[in-house]
Amino acid sequence: YLILGGTGGIGSEVVRLLEQQGAKVAVFSRHCENTLSSPFVEHYSVDATHFDSLESEVAKAINKHGAPNGIVN
Repeated sequence: YLILGGTGGIGSEVVRLLEQQGAKVAVFSRHCENTLSSPFVEHYSVDATHFDSLESEVAKAINKHGAPNGIVN
């Protein structure tokens, strides 16, 4: 799964629920302090208002983990 903004209140809960189900989760956000620490969760530090940077980081995640099963924004 790709999660944009996965470190806030709702986003972090979505990440936690997916991780508990054994899903691999790529979290994209400006801050990584609140990212769940798990072998199933990987954080990509990016500002979503900078499209080129976001596109580059998403490509890295897809190259590493394959196509996502879902996207949450």
